[in-house]
Amino acid sequence: MNKRKDVDSLINSMDPTTKWLISSELAVLPTILQEDEIVEKIIRGHFNKGNGILVATSKRLLLINKKLISLKVEDIPFNKISSIKCSTGLVFGKIEIYLSSKKLVISKIQADEAQTLSAYISTKSSNDIDNLSQTTNTSINPQKEQKAPQRHDQMANKQKNSRWWLIWSVIFIVLLYGILNIDQLQDTTSTVSSDSNQSIISLEQATIVGLMESDITTLLKNKWNLSFTGSSKGETLYLNLGKYKDPASGVMLICDIYENSSGEVIWFELTIDGLSVENEVDPSQIDQIANEFFKTICLLDYLGHDTEQEFNWINTNYILAKKEGDIYTTTIGPVKYNMYGQPYFRVFEIISKDADTSLGN
Repeated sequence: MNKRKDVDSLINSMDPTTKWLISSELAVLPTILQEDEIVEKIIRGHFNKGNGILVATSKRLLLINKKLISLKVEDIPFNKISSIKCSTGLVFGKIEIYLSSKKLVISKIQADEAQTLSAYISTKSSNDIDNLSQTTNTSINPQKEQKAPQRHDQMANKQKNSRWWLIWSVIFIVLLYGILNIDQLQDTTSTVSSDSNQSIISLEQATIVGLMESDITTLLKNKWNLSFTGSSKGETLYLNLGKYKDPASGVMLICDIYENSSGEVIWFELTIDGLSVENEVDPSQIDQIANEFFKTICLLDYLGHDTEQEFNWINTNYILAKKEGDIYTTTIGPVKYNMYGQPYFRVFEIISKDADTSLGN
C-alpha cells in the first residue's frame, strides 16, 4: 500500500469505531489518489444504496464504496458541481450535490461534518469555475482585456460625483434601522440560543425509558453472535456498533446503538447488508433473515413496551420494506419505528418518540 502522510493524518484523528467501519475503503484509497493531489477531508456517509466514504481532495470529490468482491468509485471534479445543499438535524446531516445530469444524495453524515464538507465543496467548486471562466476569457479575447481598464476608469470618473450622495444616504438609513432594531435583535438572538441549548439537552434526555445499551448488546450477542466495538463518544451521543457475518449466506448483520453518557438508549437500528452477495443469495433468504433478526427486539423489556403490537407490526412490514424510497413507520407506546430498504439491504430503526428523528434521510 502506498503511504500518504495526508491520509494517515486524517485517519489518526478518527475515533476507533469510524476507522473500523470504513477500513475497507481506507485500504484502497491510496491506490485511487493521484500523486499531486492532497486529501483534505474523509467522511463516512450513506450513498449508492450502501455505506462508504466521501473524500475531498485539492482536485476533486471521490465517493468510494468497497464491498467484498466489488469496488465502486465516483470521480467528481469540483468544476462539474453546479450547486450543493446541506441539511442537518441534531445528530445527522444530508448533502445533495447537483451535477449537470444528475443529483447525488449522501445521508447519515455527522451533522458538523456535513456542514464542514458542504462549505469546502462549495468553495472549491466556485473557485474552480471562476478559474476556468477567467482562463477562457483571457484566451478568447486578450485585446478586450487590455482595453477594459481604460473604459472602466472613464465611466468611474463620470459617475463618481453622482454616487456619493447615494452612498451617504444608504449609510444613514442602515444606521438608523440598526439603532431602532438593536433591542429586538438581541432578544431574538437570546431566544434562538436558549432554544438551541434546550434541544441538545432534550436529545440526551429523550431516552427509551428502561432500555440500556447493555440490554441490546447482551441480547444480540447471545442470539446472533454480534461482536460490539464498545461505546465511543460522538459530537452529542455515544455510539456502539455491532457486526456479525453469517457464514452460511455471507450476509452482514449490523446494530448501531446511540446512547447518552449513562448508557441509556436514545435509538438503535438493525441493518441487514447482503449487497456483497446479491449474485449468490436469493432475496427470499434476506426476507427470512429480516423476519428473524428484526423480531429479536420483541424480547427486550422497557417502560411502555407492547410486545404483541410490536411483533404484529414487524410481521406485517418486514416483507414490504424492500422497495427503495418506501418507508414504513409507526409509533407504539414510547417508541417510533422506521423500516425501509431494498431486496438486499434492509434497515429497521427503533427511536424514542421524544428524540429528534431528523436523521438526514
